[in-house]
This record gives sequence, structure tokens and C-alpha cells, in this order.
Amino acid sequence: TVRQRGVRPRAVAGDKGYGYASNFRYLYEQGVSAQLARSRSPRHSNGIGKDQFVYLEHEDVYQCPAGERLRAGTRQARNGFREYKAQTRSCAACALRAHCLTGQPARTIQRHQDEGYVQRVRPGPIRKRFALRRRKTVIEGSFADAKERRAHRRARWRGLRGMQLQC
Repeated sequence: TVRQRGVRPRAVAGDKGYGYASNFRYLYEQGVSAQLARSRSPRHSNGIGKDQFVYLEHEDVYQCPAGERLRAGTRQARNGFREYKAQTRSCAACALRAHCLTGQPARTIQRHQDEGYVQRVRPGPIRKRFALRRRKTVIEGSFADAKERRAHRRARWRGLRGMQLQC
């Protein structure tokens, strides 16, 4: 939008396809608030997912629901991710073991290096509802209009240039 029209947005909304930590970092650096749906990590079979662990930034550790700490490993981060791991003896004696682990001796969690930007960029709950409602009426409405009234049921080419050719 900035390159094409010289307009800088104050806020953006999007679905899971855009909810990467690196996108949140870019938006933070540009001063844009965002409501992007995060693609969630899959839950373990009995239900304790990463979202139930608390990240303690000042200590750089995760705290599990049972109160144990998962510390960052010494291995180098791959693709921008660090691995946090609990101690095997702590997991062995844990009451939540059956709900947390699936065949591994200790729980591990991966965190992206830009994960901290996610909370800094997101607007509050009232603004969130407004952004998603507006996206639904403005963006989805224009897609529906193109489909129904302009016979664009399928896109032949990708990208802005391809869509301009098709229209």
C-alpha cells in the first residue's frame, strides 16, 4: 500500500496465513497495530498445549501448569526458533504427565525469536472485534462482489499484476 499509493495504514487485520511472528515484528517496526489470527501449535492428545504455558521474559523461561520451569537449550536456534525443555526428573514425577507428554521423557516448547512482538502489536479486545468485523464487511464483501457480479469465480493468475490482467 505504501509503495503503490503512498498510504500508510494505522491498523491491519488478517487470517491465519499472515499470523507469523516475523510479520508481527515488521508491523511493530512500522508502527502499525494488527489483528492477525495466530496459527496455534497443535495440542497434545490430552489437551495441554503451548498456550497453557506462561513465558517469563525477565528469566527467559517457560512455566508449565504444574509450576516447573522449562529452560532454553544450549543448541543454536534453527530458523529463528529456540527450544525450551523441562528437566526429565521433574516431568517423571509430575501429576500432569499423562496430559502433557506423548511418549517423550520431558516436555519441550519452541519459541520464535520475534514472539515478543506479537503482544506489542495486537490491539485490545474492543479494537479486535471492530477490526475483524470491518475486515469481514469490507474485504470479504469485495470478494463476494467480484465472484457474483463480475464472474471472477476463480483467479487465473497470482499477484496484483495477474489480477489486473484478469479484470
